[in-house]
Amino acid sequence: MWWHYGTLGEDVTEVLEYVPGRFRVVRHIRPKLACGCCDAISQAPARSLPIPRGRAGPNLLAHVVVSKFADQLPLYRQSRIYARDGVDLSRSTLPDWMGQVSWLLQPLVDRIANHIMASPKLHADDTPVPVLAPGTGKTATGRLWVSLRDNRRWRPSDRPATLFRYSPDRKGERPREHLKTFAGFLQADAYAGFERLYASDRQPGLITPVACWAHARSKLHDIYKADPHYVAAEGPKLIRELYDVERGIACDPADDRRKARKLSRLRALDFFAWADGMLAQASARLPLAEALRYAVKLKPQLLAYTEDGRLEIDNNLAENALRGIAVGRKNWLFAGADCGGDRAAAIYSLLETAKLNDVNPQAWLADVIDRIGKGHPINRVDELLPWNWSSSLV
Repeated sequence: MWWHYGTLGEDVTEVLEYVPGRFRVVRHIRPKLACGCCDAISQAPARSLPIPRGRAGPNLLAHVVVSKFADQLPLYRQSRIYARDGVDLSRSTLPDWMGQVSWLLQPLVDRIANHIMASPKLHADDTPVPVLAPGTGKTATGRLWVSLRDNRRWRPSDRPATLFRYSPDRKGERPREHLKTFAGFLQADAYAGFERLYASDRQPGLITPVACWAHARSKLHDIYKADPHYVAAEGPKLIRELYDVERGIACDPADDRRKARKLSRLRALDFFAWADGMLAQASARLPLAEALRYAVKLKPQLLAYTEDGRLEIDNNLAENALRGIAVGRKNWLFAGADCGGDRAAAIYSLLETAKLNDVNPQAWLADVIDRIGKGHPINRVDELLPWNWSSSLV
């Protein structure tokens, strides 16, 4: 007996697999042509490469950069991974590529710096970076400073950007040099080195300090966690009410934010009244007194955000920009020299700016390196900025 089978449908099972990244050698063949009439030899010019006399293509260079500075994979580990695929890239070759790429991309870093310094408001912070001290076999402590522009909450069309600068120390002259062309609001911590930036006769203009409520809250929160029934509980409660207001107006226009913060100002004044009362009663040596003195000392700076809808309640935007560095230094341990710190600052500036603008750093960086290597005009460098590149990508 013959049976006839009819198709009733089908079941589809999708399995996610991994195809390892592959290296490939791209050969550019340029024939030499001889002309019998004019007795001359003709040949097409060699293809422009990002690194002169180098053999690395733009995609490989971008991959090495992104792997180290976005994915926190040190160069020596990358060298081992590539060796497993039969590609010998020594630990001396890869740092040389990093230096060449940093130099190649410096015009973009300069344009990002100009864009950031033109903002009416900046967020600033810094973090330590171990740096190898020449001839000692030990590490010294350098700093990476971040200046961040992100006004999208009240101006959605604004283009966010991040600028990092390296210095071998934390002297006050460093932020003054980094911010010498800036005037406006500066949201930062209470680092004494910023104080001279706030001079009333400063040129090219006044910088107005804005403090961070997250710092004030964290100091009180540590005390509250140790003893939830302690009198310090009232402080975090009042600060929490300030954040409740912010959640409701996060993406409102600046003027609407300012009007809504009239309630925030009243709550903040309640906080300072409570803090003054507690300081009058608490021993000066108690951790609570220390936390309250920090907040009371910064009262005008902490209240500043309630009077201008362009400002934020805290400096978390800058602190978030430093998180990748905090993870990275656990992996790559230290920078090889001060010049390595400068290179890292430049590349972090580019990658963090791409991240803020929702641009794929690998695709963007590979294309930019390729275009610059081919002689992209310096007067059209703005076309390569992450926010312009993403809007014109085909």
